[in-house]
Amino acid sequence: MSTESRRNLPKFEIGTVTQLHEVPDSGVFSIGRLGDLAIGEDDRLMHRTLLEITAVGDDWQITNCSPHYRVNILGDNDLVLHSLLPQTATRVRWEDFLISVSVGGKTYVMDAHVDYLDVEDIPEDEDDESSLSPVETTDLDPLDAPQRMIIAALASKVFQSGDYGQILKTSEASQLLGWSANPKRLERKLDRLCHHLRDLVPGLVGSKENLPRNRKVTLVQFCLDSNLVTIDDLKLVEAERKSCMANKKDS
Repeated sequence: MSTESRRNLPKFEIGTVTQLHEVPDSGVFSIGRLGDLAIGEDDRLMHRTLLEITAVGDDWQITNCSPHYRVNILGDNDLVLHSLLPQTATRVRWEDFLISVSVGGKTYVMDAHVDYLDVEDIPEDEDDESSLSPVETTDLDPLDAPQRMIIAALASKVFQSGDYGQILKTSEASQLLGWSANPKRLERKLDRLCHHLRDLVPGLVGSKENLPRNRKVTLVQFCLDSNLVTIDDLKLVEAERKSCMANKKDS
């Protein structure tokens, strides 16, 4: 695309403590272990290419290339402006922001600035299946104890490692809760929770014939990233397990 056709494309700078790059207006700018902006170079869990930044017309676009990791766009006071789900993209509509991703037990943060000359130049927010409304955690409806319990069970290993690749299978979480005799119980509760959060978290609900892929990962990541579920909720899992064991002894 010619320079003339991109006369309205704002300058985009992104970097870390040790690096600073101006994103070129042609081609693909990559971020990752082997990216133009290198992060996690010694981290075997970091993708070679985690993110890609490209110019689309007069706008910038960020693509999350990871099949596993959620990437958060943060504003002032670490307010989540946008949560970029695995293998989705979004237009950049912020001036100063942070890009944060947790890989394994490490969190990588990049500082970004888009040089919009006028507020009117900032792209308006549009409906996007990967878009979350910019809300404070305190604005989210809290989950009740049973809902927090099943997420905590699924995320029991994630709390220690920070690696969302260690989310338990539903059968493993059922066993942890003491529900081995009724493995479908957790699936039903998971279905209801996905339905409850469907308007806030894209990709949780599909047709009966075509359930969304990775909905469990998406759900757990959202609940943990938003602090709807914390490590303290593991006590609910332990209490349920002990209750089930006691009931078995009584019977």
